[in-house]
Formats: sequence, C-alpha cells, structure tokens
Amino acid sequence: MTKEPDEPGRTDNTAKRRLLLVADAHPWAKDPIAALLRHAGYEILTATTGQDTVAVFEGHAEEIVAVLMDQHMPRGGGKEVFEQLQRIKPNTPVIMMSGLVDHDTEGHFLGMGVVGFRTKPFGRTALLNAVRDALGAPAA
Repeated sequence: MTKEPDEPGRTDNTAKRRLLLVADAHPWAKDPIAALLRHAGYEILTATTGQDTVAVFEGHAEEIVAVLMDQHMPRGGGKEVFEQLQRIKPNTPVIMMSGLVDHDTEGHFLGMGVVGFRTKPFGRTALLNAVRDALGAPAA
C-alpha cells in the first residue's frame, strides 16, 4: 500500500488512527467498500482470503484501527480469522459482513466480540456509521 503524504499539521498518529483493513474475496464488494472508505478519509489495506487477512493484519497490526471482513472467504473466514486477529491485537474492532446471514449467526458473532454485523448489500450511510461506531466517533 502506498500512503499519501501527511497533510500539514497532521501527525503520524492521526494517520495511524485512520487505517482500516477491508477483507472480501469478491472485488464487486471489496472495491466499492474500499473506495467509499477512502473517499471518507480513511486509509485502506485489502485482503481477499482469510489467510491473506491474517497476514496483512499481522504486518500492520499496530496501525490498523478496525477490520471489515466478509464472513465467508476462501482459506479461512468468520470465526477462525476473527480469533486469530484478536490473538494478534486484542480488542481490535471487527465489523463482519455477509450476504447470507440469519439472526443466530449475527448473534453468535456479536457474542464473540465482533462490534458490528452488516448484511450485504448495505448503503453508504450504514457502512460509514458502522465504522464510526466501531471507532467510537460520532455518526454523520
């Protein structure tokens, strides 16, 4: 990932607080989500498999402030990846996304410590509010 130069008056810590990891095997889902979040001012890293998600997270754990990940990805997803991320950096906010969900599954993930669950497709405002909520910022 190439980082943009810092804006005048912006500290390195501010930039670090804005780095998100977006993980989804489907470019039709991952790319628009990443573009929307970039447009909202976040820096984005992406991954397409569960294994890639863990590797990217591990390499940038100190900078990543939240993860948005699809529940179903090749080479690991859902519960397994969430647990690995939490072992690397406990209490990192994770928003789970899925096109196939029921309330039992959603409740299961929320009970594990996932901070949000979004059923695809979701709108721009819902996504941005979920990220803001996960980071403890005021909603738009």
